[in-house]
Amino acid sequence: MVCSRYLGKITSSLINSLTPSIGKGANIGGSAVSGLEMVQNSQRIAWPAAQVEAELYRIIESCFHSGIEAAKSYTDMRAEELPSLFVGSNIAGFVKLADAMHAQGDWW
Repeated sequence: MVCSRYLGKITSSLINSLTPSIGKGANIGGSAVSGLEMVQNSQRIAWPAAQVEAELYRIIESCFHSGIEAAKSYTDMRAEELPSLFVGSNIAGFVKLADAMHAQGDWW
């Protein structure tokens, strides 16, 4: 599992910090499924359930890693602290949007 290395550090503050992250995960999953449906519709094909599951897992795992890396890069953490998935996901989303805007020439 992706987050197994963090399981030994579970505390009540960690549980409280994970609560909003559950909503982030649900949002990622819903948006990813909508994107996968659009891909299938544009290709006019239906993927097998196993392929949809694999793509969804890949997307969610990628978002998890992006959030962790953004939190590590852009927030001040003490050595014993775990990175905030909530903050990291918000930062990663902003960076991705800003990069896309820049690539399209829509930049201030």
